[in-house]
Amino acid sequence: MNQRETQDEVLKREKAFHDDLYSSKSDSRAAAKKYSRLKAEFDKRYMKLVKERAEGSKVLEIGCGPNINTPHWVDIAAECHGIDISDVAISQARERLGKPYSNTHLSVMNAESMEYDDNYFDVVCGKGIIHHLNTESAFKEVSRVLKPGGLAVFIEPLGHNPFINLYRRLTPKMRSDDEHPLLMSDIEVSQRYFGNVNTDFQHITSILSAFIPGNRLHSLSFQLLNSFDSLIIKSLPFTKKYSWMALIRLQEPYSA
Repeated sequence: MNQRETQDEVLKREKAFHDDLYSSKSDSRAAAKKYSRLKAEFDKRYMKLVKERAEGSKVLEIGCGPNINTPHWVDIAAECHGIDISDVAISQARERLGKPYSNTHLSVMNAESMEYDDNYFDVVCGKGIIHHLNTESAFKEVSRVLKPGGLAVFIEPLGHNPFINLYRRLTPKMRSDDEHPLLMSDIEVSQRYFGNVNTDFQHITSILSAFIPGNRLHSLSFQLLNSFDSLIIKSLPFTKKYSWMALIRLQEPYSA
């Protein structure tokens, strides 16, 4: 089996997994919902970065899923595009969007081989999508469709922390067989396609606050542990790879 056939098989499995995930009445990821509130800070920064660039711009969300973010910028962007490998995701995204918008286009599409012209988008974004893709192909395609002055921004899980990886091994049904939380070497791949790469890291010890009950106690513990994490990363930069999440900003795409 050659590399192209292998990657086609991966895409088929990813599509089947997510079609089943979004079609199912039971939520295989329900056990992980307690961790979702930890993502709030990165989510706010992500949304701010996109919305600051969205006005009058062409925006593409990769791996949009059924909970597409387009409603947050549909009224200010020139064009809003959302793509996903899952037919079910796109169908549900259209339902969530409600009425049709003339500037909005949702499509079933492979993010590793997008059907867009070169230098088309001002903003390309996605949450938890790159680690489902071939990293090289994904960054190359994002670089191709992004305008020279554009911005790409992604939130991705990392794969270095042994404790988080143990949790992943113990909960295999919560994720697809082929997804691969990013390693530092994966992020470095982006430097082949972008002249400006900035990555922020979050959640080394602060992930423990997910187990603290009560909103007030959780909030306090998160703030303390998050500050501790920032101190650790600043004092010992090598520890950043043990974070749970990364916010990746890509600019200055290289011409193909």
